[in-house]
Amino acid sequence: MSSDGFYLHRMISSKILYAFAFRFSVSCPAGKGWVYFSGSLYQVSSTKKTWDQSRSDCRQKGADLLIINSEEEQVSQFTRYMWIGLTDVTNEGSWKWVDGTAMSTRLLSRTAGKENCVDIKNFNAEKSWNDESCSLSLLWICEKKLFQ
Repeated sequence: MSSDGFYLHRMISSKILYAFAFRFSVSCPAGKGWVYFSGSLYQVSSTKKTWDQSRSDCRQKGADLLIINSEEEQVSQFTRYMWIGLTDVTNEGSWKWVDGTAMSTRLLSRTAGKENCVDIKNFNAEKSWNDESCSLSLLWICEKKLFQ
């Protein structure tokens, strides 16, 4: 197969996989309430829980709390105060996402010593993340990555 043929085959295959993943997420009962954006599915809670309880809920669904990788992901249709997957509970001042990666941008509006979990307060502004006490009950957003 020529290199052009291989590229076309990969492109068609990835579109079929994408269509399958999207259709599965919409038609599967476990996918109810999930919204697709840029290779991930997102679900916003309808109740409030602590950061740990929120993360546990996401993990039971095969997801985790939201990791923001881009401005486009932050400025989406999600417009409520809610927990995201960023914390410094392990090492004060060393902010890490729930997947263990370090925070690469500085969007926290302020930090305080005993507030180790992060919520997002304004999705279309810089410095919109805020650290809170992890025991505070807030809405949360789960992210399920379709392609890893």
